[in-house]
Amino acid sequence: MIQLTPKQENAIISMENFIDIKNHRLSFDNYEEYSEYFELLQKKCSKKRKILDHIKKSWLTQSQINEKVKLKKIEYYNTESNLKKYALKYIEKYFPTISKLKEKLLEKSKNEDLTNIVINSVKHLINEELMIKNKVYIETMFWNQNINKIKTKLYNKKFSKELINKVIEELKESNNSLVSEESMRNKINKMINKWKSKSEIIFKLKERLEDEDLILWILDEYYSEDTLNNILLKEYSKLKNKYDSQKIIQKLISKWFKYSDVKNIVNNK
Repeated sequence: MIQLTPKQENAIISMENFIDIKNHRLSFDNYEEYSEYFELLQKKCSKKRKILDHIKKSWLTQSQINEKVKLKKIEYYNTESNLKKYALKYIEKYFPTISKLKEKLLEKSKNEDLTNIVINSVKHLINEELMIKNKVYIETMFWNQNINKIKTKLYNKKFSKELINKVIEELKESNNSLVSEESMRNKINKMINKWKSKSEIIFKLKERLEDEDLILWILDEYYSEDTLNNILLKEYSKLKNKYDSQKIIQKLISKWFKYSDVKNIVNNK
């Protein structure tokens, strides 16, 4: 690995910016590799300067240039080797679904037959079932997302609905909840801080029977009835000067508080 001088680094960054390369390359194994890259940048910059000169002299309009660039790119990606190189780089960087990868290859090549050939040659590198499992674990364990939100994210990434449901059902049939105790505790704590009722907490966080058991255990273990009753009192305090008793009761019931508890606090205040 060679160490570039500040002047060399600035030269590379300036040229890359000029030709719209956003990820700057500043590490090279040897001087020969650096020289080759530097020469490549110079050629690209020279080509762009010529194009800009043509525009100034009105030989080409910007729309004509854009169209020529577009056609050149399509021509480049209409060879199997070039399209496959792009596919491999895209898989490495984005871990796409097969549908998403096909969409990107068609966008580049405008050639469905060639795209299908490349997809067939690289699809063994994409394990969609494992990707869904990893997504579910990451979203539930680290980001506290519920299954419905995760499903939406998976649909947007172009996983098939059938495969999403299949994998999630398999996970639900396992012995453990889809979320950890720590993660569930964090969710409950956030909802209590937002003055949510016990019933609403259970309803909104429950994914299946095992999750409900975990929620009830955490509520019983860490949060007293007084804590949860105080939530009702706080909600009531926000409403008491705005609405009559009947309206307050309706609003509190809509927030999942028990009718008997709501009636009791309204009558006693």
